[in-house]
Amino acid sequence: MHARLIIAARFVTGEWNLETTSVLVVVGLAAGTLALGYAGLRALAASRTRRTAPAPANRPATPGAPASGDAHGPTSVAPLISAGRLQEAMDLLLRQSDHKGAARVAMRMQKYARAAELFERAGDLESAANALLRVPDLRRAAEVFSRAGNHERSAELLTQVGDMWGAAEEMVASGRFDHAARIYRHLGRDSEAHRLSARALRKDGRYPQAAEAFEAARDPMNAAECWAQANMPREAAQAYQRAGRPELGAGLLEKAGLGSEAAALYEEAGDHAHAAQLYARIQDPEKEIQALAAAGHFLEAGRLAYQLGHREKAEEILKMSTSADRGFARACYLLGRILSEQGRTGEAVRYYAHFVERVTPTEQTRQAFEHLIGFFVREQALDPALKTLKRLEGENLLTDPMRFELQHLEDARRISEAHPTPQPGSPRADVIPPGLPERYTVMRRLGEGGTAIVYLARDSLLERDVVLKFLSNPNLPDDIAEEYFLREARIVAGLSHPAIVQVYDVGHVSARHYMVMEFIDGDPLDRVLDRAHDHLMPLERVASMATTLADALAYAHARKVIHRDIKPGNVMVLPDGQVKLMDFGMAKALEIHRDRSLYICGTPDYMSPEQEAGYDLTPGTDIYSFGLLLMECLLGPLPSGSTAQGARQARLKRLEQAGLAPEVRAVFVSCLELDVEVRPPSALDVATVLRHAAAVARGELPSVQPEPKQEDLFGEPQPADPGNQPEF
Repeated sequence: MHARLIIAARFVTGEWNLETTSVLVVVGLAAGTLALGYAGLRALAASRTRRTAPAPANRPATPGAPASGDAHGPTSVAPLISAGRLQEAMDLLLRQSDHKGAARVAMRMQKYARAAELFERAGDLESAANALLRVPDLRRAAEVFSRAGNHERSAELLTQVGDMWGAAEEMVASGRFDHAARIYRHLGRDSEAHRLSARALRKDGRYPQAAEAFEAARDPMNAAECWAQANMPREAAQAYQRAGRPELGAGLLEKAGLGSEAAALYEEAGDHAHAAQLYARIQDPEKEIQALAAAGHFLEAGRLAYQLGHREKAEEILKMSTSADRGFARACYLLGRILSEQGRTGEAVRYYAHFVERVTPTEQTRQAFEHLIGFFVREQALDPALKTLKRLEGENLLTDPMRFELQHLEDARRISEAHPTPQPGSPRADVIPPGLPERYTVMRRLGEGGTAIVYLARDSLLERDVVLKFLSNPNLPDDIAEEYFLREARIVAGLSHPAIVQVYDVGHVSARHYMVMEFIDGDPLDRVLDRAHDHLMPLERVASMATTLADALAYAHARKVIHRDIKPGNVMVLPDGQVKLMDFGMAKALEIHRDRSLYICGTPDYMSPEQEAGYDLTPGTDIYSFGLLLMECLLGPLPSGSTAQGARQARLKRLEQAGLAPEVRAVFVSCLELDVEVRPPSALDVATVLRHAAAVARGELPSVQPEPKQEDLFGEPQPADPGNQPEF
């Protein structure tokens, strides 16, 4: 007893060492030996008592009452016990399913192990543990005490048997963190000791000290929570930042009124929209512009930059907007205004025309349309002026002066088409060089992109409609433009696939190269999506389209050609629903001229991170863009970003929130992997997953419950063979 008091005193005061452990083990063994001797003496005394006890007198049986030892009636147990017939009493209680009563009889019989078993079956774990102490079986008793919730008693017993690890765990379970910390420190586990000391401090309400202890234990998350409970938001925010949760720190700083610091953390967390709101609240417009642009709110960022007089910055930001972005039409209108103010009227015409194509005229917008008509007429832009007037006419918004202007421009067009020689200053003279072969008759302009202007023409020799494509980027040196324009033509001319637009011929007139291409009577996919409800397409249709495009991409990749510009605007949808891939190779050819890439590449919305960084590319680049294209068809407009990396993070977050089938979500995540080798090896693999999901949706196949891993979809990724890489 004296030894146990010494041990307990040392344990409580923290004076624990190897000598204490040795004493404890010796005391434990001695206690066990004494307990066994005592149990043996008790058993011998009971045996003698049973031998000398008088036999019970025979009593006549009462009719209907259970006989002694019968399975019915608890009244028969007491006489058996009084008569010392304990085994029979225990058997009777067991037949009556009275395990607790049977356990008590077993205790009287000094069958402590059997009693412990019966107490456990009865659910009385405390009694079971106490019975095990009489066996003695201290380790098992500790286990049962732990299950009974008596962790302190369990820790005491484990200490007696020398199991300090187990004792520490039981101390933690009992909430005695300081005691557990002392044990861990004695065992050399300082990190656990710091963490438990911190928990003890937090339990006592000493939050700053607890936070410092959690920091020492390299547990910044719990440290941050303690700093927050101590009402120290800056320290809490720094700890959340170290824990990789800057958004939590930003929320604390925002509540504390520290707007600038909160906004910076929101930006670090990727929540640029929230950061922009805070910058606006604290009136920091420069950082607000940056945050809006990073959040993909290009219209708002460009408008604010324009209002502050930063026209170059406004232009740069607004040009990041794509047709999939909200406010794209208004961004084009503002771009047109900025460019016209700088005297760059040719570019202004193009952006104003985008606005006209995408905005339906109303009474509220009629004045803007009339202003654009005047601008187009002054700049001799006949096609945009006529299109704008036609849009107003279609909505019954033409005033008498505008109706006269429409008639005047239609007459001018008829006169221009009647004369083979282009009039100076007309759109045809500005873009279509003289000397075009007589076999091609230009009928109308189909559109204009960032690198070329496209016209519909009639090939009188073969009696078919064709497309004439002229390079139109004025910022690219002529020799570079011609070299890569021809290279693109050669690449595409070498491809013959039903889902790839064909090149028929290449020509050169008035120092200008042109391509003659297959004419497709359809609409670009981005325009189809704009007309669709919520910018969405059904899974069945997307799966069919993905199959066709994937076959085309696989065909090109097998011939060592990378598209590098997969996006909805380069996919043509035919009236029967079939699709074709356009502009194959143009982005690759032009982007080689690195110092001009700003004018050629456009926005990073569909570019892979390695393409944006200028690394050597593989077909995996097209897989990345292909996945984004299909995601947009199924999820609607995707979040944008100022860089491909930023856009990727926002889109992965959108994928997590989307209600897609697990296998579809998994294949899209795989397409967006930073490691090219981890992406699907072929676009055909992506299409296969979508077809399977469509079949499941139709009920033709069972659904796939667990979300598949990449190796389940595509097999083990194979190491890249340097000798089998495409030469681009």
